[in-house]
Amino acid sequence: MRGIKKVLMICFALSACLTLSACGKTEQGKISASHFQGGTSEGKTKAEETKDASFLKSWKEGGAKERIVKFVEDATDEDSVGYIPPEDRIAVTDIDGTLIAEKGNKVENKSMVKMMPEEARTYILDIRDKYFDEEKGLRYGEILYQPMEEMYDYLEANGFEIFFVSGNCNALTYAWANYYFGADYAHCIGSNVELEIDDSRDFRMEPTGEYEGCWKEKKCYRIYNQVGKCPVLAFGNSDGDVQMLQWTQANPEHPGLGVMIVHDDRREYVYAVDAISRFCEKNQFVKAEISKNFKDIFIEREK
Repeated sequence: MRGIKKVLMICFALSACLTLSACGKTEQGKISASHFQGGTSEGKTKAEETKDASFLKSWKEGGAKERIVKFVEDATDEDSVGYIPPEDRIAVTDIDGTLIAEKGNKVENKSMVKMMPEEARTYILDIRDKYFDEEKGLRYGEILYQPMEEMYDYLEANGFEIFFVSGNCNALTYAWANYYFGADYAHCIGSNVELEIDDSRDFRMEPTGEYEGCWKEKKCYRIYNQVGKCPVLAFGNSDGDVQMLQWTQANPEHPGLGVMIVHDDRREYVYAVDAISRFCEKNQFVKAEISKNFKDIFIEREK
């Protein structure tokens, strides 16, 4: 019947509704220099260089880097007891506070829930040169953690498929992941947004502003519903990520690794250090304190 509105709780990330690239990326965004093409001064290709742990130049030696690299090397070594077949190398990562700073002039989720995905992506492009933190001279286009950008490329080069999992609405999750990593929609898992379909307007679909959150145990549910399996590697930074990391480490097929970013460095922001440290100790998460593990923090975007 014309004029009837139907309200659906659906995830914007339904892969059946998308045109996907073979590698799970789009051409927009992605500020990484690691496009796996061309050569290096040592004669290696970008793929070969990125696959090696020496690519993680912004990480201090030892500590968190050592544990993550050991896990990846075992996962890719067919002779290792820690070997993980390529199809099971699923990595998941939170965004705010894990990949990008979250304590400046944060883009509020509530302002984005009525945007469709491409609108949100355009919005991020529009504000990239505006100040995220004027006192630090930090703009929105510069709030990516350089060590985590390197880690993303390193994991991808070693056969890990990476999903972005955030409490933000799907549109904002996609906007950040696409801008910084060139991610496509199928690799973005955010809070479900209520959509309204009006069959009197050519079945146009619009968000109503209502949404169902994606945090704590709901991150696990959403990952499994979209990916169909438990991750083997997970990155987070808050109490909203604990269950996701616990679930990853409890993977019955391939015991996983959970990594917590701890914000203890005044070069960036200091917060929740004691609480997150306790989570790490209790659950044996990799404790990646920024002060002890990051040589450099923010990446400088090419102009």
